[in-house]
Amino acid sequence: MDAQKIKKIVLELSSEDAHGSWELWSASSQGLDRQEIVRVRELFQQVIGDLVVANKLVVFKKKPENGFVPTLLEPAKLAEELKRVDHPDPNTFYWFASTEFGAREDLANRSRR
Repeated sequence: MDAQKIKKIVLELSSEDAHGSWELWSASSQGLDRQEIVRVRELFQQVIGDLVVANKLVVFKKKPENGFVPTLLEPAKLAEELKRVDHPDPNTFYWFASTEFGAREDLANRSRR
């Protein structure tokens, strides 16, 4: 798994609807062996951060009464979430959705297939 593949997976899923960090990680880490998990987890965190900085991905937290509110990405919090993906908490974990720029990149990626 490389950064480009992770980026494509994240943009494809987040262009369809908001997804939790655990859902994006699960889709990006399918089929990896234990030795690859640590390396790819770090790469995943980097890709998420790069997409946020490039304004292709928006970070949300869940509001108690339903819905989402934009928030800032804290890399240490994301790293902790990824260690707890077997027991995700949708009310406290990050959620992500593509921006218009991210959706355009996803559409371009899909048209190249």
